[in-house]
Amino acid sequence: MNRCRREFTEGFEAALQGDAALQALLPGGIQSNLAPEGLPFPRLVWQIVDATPAYTLGVLLSETFMVQCRIDMLGEDATPADRILARLDALLMDATFYVEGVELKYSRRAGDIPDGTEIEDNTVYQSTGATYEFVLGEA
Repeated sequence: MNRCRREFTEGFEAALQGDAALQALLPGGIQSNLAPEGLPFPRLVWQIVDATPAYTLGVLLSETFMVQCRIDMLGEDATPADRILARLDALLMDATFYVEGVELKYSRRAGDIPDGTEIEDNTVYQSTGATYEFVLGEA
């Protein structure tokens, strides 16, 4: 599974980008790691925050990925974020998206990202989200 991270990233991105219901909720789109300046709100930014391999007797058994999904919003209404998080949960918990060469054995929401609010030039920006855990093993 030495290429597991690349394969996981491709499968995860394809699952998000391929979900029309999620896309409809995100005028600013889905970005990996950092959203370019000037995109509309709300938008989703995701990143792998941890990748931990599990070995036994020198053999790689599985790899666990922790993925943070952050929703950036404009204004004080949190309703769009609630809808986006509900769609992410439906898509990612007990996920079945394809990861080439390995099996997705487990996926769950691991926790919430603390809500954040910033005010700049009388404009309110909010962020919230969740962290998801994925365990991959040999197929």
